[in-house]
Amino acid sequence: MGQIICKRSAGLVFTDEELARLARYRGLEGECALSHHDVQDRRSNSGPDNVETLTDHIERVTRPTVEDTKCNGFDHTASDGVGAAYAWCCKVMKNLTRAASAKSIDLVGLSYGIFTWDRWSQFLANSYSVPTRLYDCYSTTKNTAPLTGYKTPYTREDSCVGSKAGMFKGRHFVTLQSHLEARPAVGTLVKLDVEGSEWDVLEATTDDQLQKIDLLDMEIHFCEMLSGGKDKELVRRAGILERLLAIFAVSAREPSPWRLWTGTKPGFAVKNICTGMGGSKYDATENGFPTNWMASVSYVNRRHFAR
Repeated sequence: MGQIICKRSAGLVFTDEELARLARYRGLEGECALSHHDVQDRRSNSGPDNVETLTDHIERVTRPTVEDTKCNGFDHTASDGVGAAYAWCCKVMKNLTRAASAKSIDLVGLSYGIFTWDRWSQFLANSYSVPTRLYDCYSTTKNTAPLTGYKTPYTREDSCVGSKAGMFKGRHFVTLQSHLEARPAVGTLVKLDVEGSEWDVLEATTDDQLQKIDLLDMEIHFCEMLSGGKDKELVRRAGILERLLAIFAVSAREPSPWRLWTGTKPGFAVKNICTGMGGSKYDATENGFPTNWMASVSYVNRRHFAR
């Protein structure tokens, strides 16, 4: 049996299920209150005479710029290490889920790159009641067990995301641009964890299509699939991240300290990037994190702060 919860709108009736969802959304502050972070303010570069090097450029375009107060906190509870770190702007999540509960928007999470588990989609489903669509052509419904523990159902497709659609080496690929083209202006959350394919995927997607994404979480791989010259390709990838800043603000990144993006020693040589000389993707002690570079960056669409 439904219940009228607003006397001024006499015809507005919510079902018991919708009321339960609303109650869950009203309680989001508990998760958001756990995660406060400081915006980093770095004013110098590591090149001679304060010249911006490639590592400085990449550090600058991934630097968090969203004040905690703008978002009423960030929800990091889905995170699980450097390669799966997520920071969801609580103000945006609350507004989107409330609108979805009132059926004024069609809210969905698009998760590209699953393997055998996906905390990103699971937490969206369980904490925010967001339906999700999962895509992976390597870990498929035929060679991995079904994902369990979802309170809100997901759909799964044995496809990878790429810059072009079609069959490649026996695997089916879809495009982010086609998925976004079919989406409304508001109500799309995206996670990209595609082992180096993110650069071509983002480059092939137009600004108008990217503008439809409310929250974007990425695992970025600077040292994977380097073809056509390392230095030239790394400059291209830095440029792609620079382009994103026209649409999105950076909520958080992992690792967070700027020294782990430019090298732990002053004047970290660009030639050392992606050499693997540190021996580990997470080595940030002697040689610096950029020697074998993989990280996570979370974004929020700037239109949410335009009002």
